[in-house]
Amino acid sequence: LNTAFWSGGVFIHVPPEARVMLPLHAVLAARGSGIGLFPRVLIVVARGAELAIVEESLGGETGTFVSAVIELVVDDEARLRHYRVQRWQEGVQEVFFQRALLGRQARLVTAFAGLGGEIFKGWIESEIRGSGASSEIYGLVYGTDHQHVDVITLQDHLGDHSASDLLIKAALRDQAQSAYYGLTRVGRSARMADANQENRNLLLSDKAKAEADPVLEILTSEVQRCAHGASAGPVDPEQLFYLESRGLPRAQAERLLVQGFLGEVLSRLPDAAARAILEQAVSAKLARSDVGTS
Repeated sequence: LNTAFWSGGVFIHVPPEARVMLPLHAVLAARGSGIGLFPRVLIVVARGAELAIVEESLGGETGTFVSAVIELVVDDEARLRHYRVQRWQEGVQEVFFQRALLGRQARLVTAFAGLGGEIFKGWIESEIRGSGASSEIYGLVYGTDHQHVDVITLQDHLGDHSASDLLIKAALRDQAQSAYYGLTRVGRSARMADANQENRNLLLSDKAKAEADPVLEILTSEVQRCAHGASAGPVDPEQLFYLESRGLPRAQAERLLVQGFLGEVLSRLPDAAARAILEQAVSAKLARSDVGTS
């Protein structure tokens, strides 16, 4: 659908050795209901160049459908930091596909915040082609009501001495649901790869659900490290009791625990300006919802 109907988006080309010091900020705003949006983003960071960019999606009404494609090309020795903040209004459904190609000694940091909408489903892929390249994927989700978030990731190691790290955290309340499937593949040519993959889920009500399926596919015996992990569980009652014993109301104590839980993802983002945008978006949603055990 995106290939057939795309009619706008963002194209950025950073020439060789150029360094964009401040994060760029692109906003996709939707107005009206029953509409379809098909944005496409293409970012090319040439050899030795550097860029940071924040994409923000907001607005929309019930019946709005979004099909987005994001293509990231990070050339040899280039650096790209890409942040995506999704703050759609209630009733918006988004399906997106993101793919990155990494050259020799390239570094990619990509992060997303899934906060709004009714359905948020995405594929995030990094093809780590070059020797010494590294890919970091970070994500945070705060789901309420009947929101459904579904993320599929692929970190495909093809070059030798490549590295990847992934951390996605979801806090879910009411009847919100989260599903995660992630594959870290280490190819036969990817000698001495270093890979880590984590998905953590915090359930704030009895009806919230989280599914996690991290997978490793290792096709060579020469690896530095390949690890994965997943968990899902309620708020720690001892932590909650500790905060309440210090005089905090239950709702405020639980809010602090959620902020701390998601804060681990935010702390890994290297750009202070971009991190502040994500923190503000998370805080705004927490303020709009009564964080309490349902």
